Amino acid sequence: MKVICSDRLSGAAREFETLWSRVSYDDVAVFIELCPFSCDEEYEVVCGDRTIEIRAGRVRAAYYAVYDYFENAYGVSYHWDGDIYPDEKKAFCRVNIHTGPRFEYRGLRYFAHRGLHRFQAEMWSEDEWKHELDWLLKKRFNMFMLRIGGEDIFPLAFPDICDFAEGDAGNPERHGFDDRTPISTLEERSQLRGAICKMAKERDLIQPVDCGTMTHWYSRTPRSFIDSEKPTFLSQTTSIYADKCGLVWDIRDDRNLENYFRITKAYVDNFGHDGLFHTIGLAERLFSADRTENLELKKYTYRRISEFLKKQYPASKLLVGSWDFSMFWHNDEVSALLDELNPEQCIIFDYTSDTLDEKTNFENWGVVGRFPYIFGIFHAYEPSNGVRGDYERIERRLKTAAEDPYCKGFVTWQELSHGDSFMLEYTAANAWQPVGNSRAELLPRYCTARFGKLARMFERIYNELYPVTSLFVWGGDKENEANNFFNDYTYDQISTPITRTPIRGELKPEYRAALEAQLEDFEKVSDAVKRSGILLAETKELLASAQQRREWYDLERSRRSAIIHFGIIRTGLLLDDLRHGKNVTAELRTEIANIIFEEEALAKLLGEHPDYSLAETMKTLRAAFNVNPYFERVTIKENTVTEYCRSCIYEVFDGVTVAETRALARWIDRVIAGKSDGREYDETLKTELKALTDAYLNRAF
Repeated sequence: MKVICSDRLSGAAREFETLWSRVSYDDVAVFIELCPFSCDEEYEVVCGDRTIEIRAGRVRAAYYAVYDYFENAYGVSYHWDGDIYPDEKKAFCRVNIHTGPRFEYRGLRYFAHRGLHRFQAEMWSEDEWKHELDWLLKKRFNMFMLRIGGEDIFPLAFPDICDFAEGDAGNPERHGFDDRTPISTLEERSQLRGAICKMAKERDLIQPVDCGTMTHWYSRTPRSFIDSEKPTFLSQTTSIYADKCGLVWDIRDDRNLENYFRITKAYVDNFGHDGLFHTIGLAERLFSADRTENLELKKYTYRRISEFLKKQYPASKLLVGSWDFSMFWHNDEVSALLDELNPEQCIIFDYTSDTLDEKTNFENWGVVGRFPYIFGIFHAYEPSNGVRGDYERIERRLKTAAEDPYCKGFVTWQELSHGDSFMLEYTAANAWQPVGNSRAELLPRYCTARFGKLARMFERIYNELYPVTSLFVWGGDKENEANNFFNDYTYDQISTPITRTPIRGELKPEYRAALEAQLEDFEKVSDAVKRSGILLAETKELLASAQQRREWYDLERSRRSAIIHFGIIRTGLLLDDLRHGKNVTAELRTEIANIIFEEEALAKLLGEHPDYSLAETMKTLRAAFNVNPYFERVTIKENTVTEYCRSCIYEVFDGVTVAETRALARWIDRVIAGKSDGREYDETLKTELKALTDAYLNRAF
């Protein structure tokens, strides 16, 4: 077998040769060439008697064509955790293909949180990134955002002021996810970034580059820069990211704006760009108690960034992130912003299209039929990495986007990676062509490709569990209690000061009403929890592949998590009843005992699979990096036990969360006995919770 192509297509040729050697014993001549199409990502495969001709509009489309041929001709399937090949080699299979994408931009975000290796992209080695970028091409994605922290860009932008070594020393003043001590060194992270960008360029993948007011928790300003340049800051009325390293520089001052763009220029000069830039604006922050004044500042910021970008990179496009819109803006305010932005330059980058909020979303912002935008699924905050999502809601809104020529893309923009494997497949399929790829249509094909002989069993499990997992939908509306559901309560329902829980403090009437409605919805489908549990138990002994085992554990932990989550809601409502004089003592004790039982079962489950082990994560990191001693001793534990980032980590759940619930049960007993105020934790419980966290922080892995 011989592949004939130009040097530009040698990567696609090598992939063809590798795949051919796995699936066929025949001999053919293969020709790969670039040809003009109406869309440059269009491609065709034409099979002759002993020839295969592949024509593609650009380099990445040639890769798409190669992978698509082997999927259609030989049944090869591509998954983030490994490809699946047929058991036996076959003769030459003739399959003709001609296709192109519906959406121009199709991609994923890789976010800056740290935790378990599987879910956190900053923890991957160069070889693992190569595997990931190859998988992006196999699923016909064309864009990804490398959101692994921006601290390593400062020494490149300001070499006379900032030094890589500055970021390597741990900072005992930083806790939780704010502790950004690098896994190895900032210089090594910069080198890894360079390697990733080089591989992406070779594969013709798009990477948006940050610009403008990029200061955030994952992109803090180094102290050396503050001491030397003394930037002026915007004055916040919110406390989030409010230390000097986390404050946004006031870009009404030209010098501050120019310095922000020096960071962008350093990125471009060192790692390249594809003409696509990105800004978060002034996301998650408020700057005035006066709504109009606050809005005008945010609109000014978007205009200032887009105008300056146009001067620096005239042919560029700017993705305007929608995160702040979903939290703080009203529909008419977003619509008014559109009047001030240039539709030839700007694209509204909506990665909140699946929000719980039926009112404040892209359908009501004024973008449909008017202004370029991208349809995006946020799917989950950092802790929520199980199987979840309301596909009926997504598909109803996707229909609007797919039929609208102003919709330019489809992305999934989670705060984690590799959490919900089916959602990744769903995004890939619908980003290419949102026809014939509904959840109902795609699930049987997905299960056949991933689970082989157990396909029908997994399909049944998915469908039995769906009425439960579809209840888990994120919401970020800061002004409406019923729409602001941060995540499920399984992993940190007690100690969190950042996110609300039903357990602590009074329940406002609108919050209680929302909780009651959610619990009612769950109780309507409680039989689905039992039926899916029976199917999962029957399947466990039949698992034969890594993909089958991984998916089984993901589904079972998602099922058990739902039981715990709604148990916590029920407990919170009962506590609220108790505070208001109702006699619910027996029900409350029964409920908290049930939660402890379920948590102990979930802890045992997490302990059975290495994906959920922080000890295994640290072994993997030590093999790939020269791990920073402070990161290993302090940072990784701060990052993983903090309330925002607690997830399905065995060591945290077994060592901290379950014990916290037992302590909570003892507090509830004191409340029932009249020895403690049920409106606030007593000192005994606070002391116990702190001792559990401290013990974890002092644990070695």
